[in-house]
Amino acid sequence: MSAEDVVCYKLYAANCVEMAERIADTERRVFLLRMAQAWSKLAEQVEKSAKGEPADAFSATQSDPKQT
Repeated sequence: MSAEDVVCYKLYAANCVEMAERIADTERRVFLLRMAQAWSKLAEQVEKSAKGEPADAFSATQSDPKQT
């Protein structure tokens, strides 16, 4: 994965948000916003991976009740 991939993923997320703002159907809007979140999360994971950081250290601590 490269920096170009991260830029593309962020662009995909922005496009999803832009489409969601224009659509009247609530279900489709929610779907597009969830897709935007997924693209953003993927971009974040790729960035962290490139820096040698654990990709989902924050989400692991948030989802595992034993760690709180």
